[in-house]
Amino acid sequence: MRRTEYYRAEAERVQQLAEESAPGCGREQFERVAAEYRSLADYYDALPEPPGARAAPH
Repeated sequence: MRRTEYYRAEAERVQQLAEESAPGCGREQFERVAAEYRSLADYYDALPEPPGARAAPH
């Protein structure tokens, strides 16, 4: 799993926690963490792949 996929999945998971939380009960923190995960996913997605990073099909 690429880092991008990991961070996007975590952003979705944490966003779901935010949606299930009431305001004042952690919702704002979950939303900030989800935004940070999305930001990391965007960052890693924008990086060029290093040479040889793609695995050959088995």
